[in-house]
Amino acid sequence: MKNDKTEIRDLSDSELNEQIELFRNRLETLSDYISETEDAFTRSNMQAMLPRYKLTLDALLQERQNRATFLENNRSIDLEDFLFKSSDHLRYENGTHVSGPHGGAARAVKIERNVSGLSGYTVTIYNIDGDHPVWQNNVQMAPKQMKIISTDNQKIVLRGFGQDMMGGQFSDYGLSIIHDNGKVNKCILHMHDRNIDIEYQG
Repeated sequence: MKNDKTEIRDLSDSELNEQIELFRNRLETLSDYISETEDAFTRSNMQAMLPRYKLTLDALLQERQNRATFLENNRSIDLEDFLFKSSDHLRYENGTHVSGPHGGAARAVKIERNVSGLSGYTVTIYNIDGDHPVWQNNVQMAPKQMKIISTDNQKIVLRGFGQDMMGGQFSDYGLSIIHDNGKVNKCILHMHDRNIDIEYQG
């Protein structure tokens, strides 16, 4: 495995633990070879590999700690079954407020386990002012697959990855969940390619 933070973040919990054990074993085996070999050239080559293995192991352990911290800090926010209902919203373009509030514009931000079966989540936004007469819901934003890129006691940030069937880039979209130790205050939809933010208020 390369020491690539993005690649490491894509690992499932079980895969992450497997990689940690793998690199621990590699380091132990390599250290034994170095202490046992009498060939200076071989020993030198093996010693050169040690820092790379240690760097990768440190990155894997840090990712496991980050996940544990996230679960502890956000134990009341379940992103596999998340629904935030908003009574109104504000629109920002290039950081400037351009519209809203609208005196009532009910929306719902839904997050669930990635419906494609990949890692991460699926994010969908609905208009809940009224049901569509045919399919009984109004999809405001079609489902986008996203993954967590940062988290703390006040904000969870997700960013899209991959693409849809038409080649549209999910990375054009992101979502910030603003909360106070688990109590969600608002969600912000980011349309990065257009520098537009939609702030959904509670």
